[in-house]
Amino acid sequence: MEAGAPTVHQAGFLADPANELPVVRVEAFKRVEDYLDAYLDDERFKVAYPQASEGWSEAWAMLWRADSKAKVIAVGRRARAVMQDFAAALIDWQEPRPADPDANTQGHLSAVIELYRPQLGNSRCEFLESLFTYWWALNDVVQRHELGGAHKASERLRWEDGRRLVILTALVMVEIDRSLWASSGGIRVRRLSRASQRPRVGPRLT
Repeated sequence: MEAGAPTVHQAGFLADPANELPVVRVEAFKRVEDYLDAYLDDERFKVAYPQASEGWSEAWAMLWRADSKAKVIAVGRRARAVMQDFAAALIDWQEPRPADPDANTQGHLSAVIELYRPQLGNSRCEFLESLFTYWWALNDVVQRHELGGAHKASERLRWEDGRRLVILTALVMVEIDRSLWASSGGIRVRRLSRASQRPRVGPRLT
């Protein structure tokens, strides 16, 4: 192996010798969902964000049983709680805490991202903020139905709305976690679970 080349780890990940962050081998995962699932099931991530990790697994399992509007709404509620738990864990890491303890999820994430702006740079911070803004818009689609709004036929709640929200919840957590670890020197991913097989289509809503 050439000097400086990545070292192969389990589940198709490699360790980047520059910062010890996991680097994915594309051929090891058939779908992006498998990559996200493996990342969130990593021991380091589960230790750092135990409630968010467990909650996302629950939301993912709920998604594939969501065959009614009420169940899709429940999936959205669970995904929203996952993001709240993730933001709370990030805030708990910081000393002193960078945000008002009464701030909402968006306020907490924005405060943490801003704290790392000198290391991340403006473009990366804007990307992370934009990614969460997109998540917030998807969350709003589901939450409006939960609160009794969005009665137009074109705004009918779909299973795909729940799927997008759950996947984007994972993506936001992965991208923020990777960005912050890289900016703080990186870590070695010790163990990843196998990428499990998932059904490719969702149930029909009743």
